[in-house]
Amino acid sequence: MKALRKLFGQDDKFFDLLEASAAEAQSSVQLLSTLVKDPAQAPTLDEFIHRRRRDKRITEEITASI
Repeated sequence: MKALRKLFGQDDKFFDLLEASAAEAQSSVQLLSTLVKDPAQAPTLDEFIHRRRRDKRITEEITASI
């Protein structure tokens, strides 16, 4: 990761936000996987909405930091 920071010349906040966005994406994929594997224990639509909104806020912060 340090090599990428040098290459792109961004500060730590940018990469922290990028990692947070990736974690939200991973969380969404896990919810979707649960839905596909076991519909009886499917997460609610609100859980998907909540994760999408968090990722959208993070993405807005990333855009503002560029």
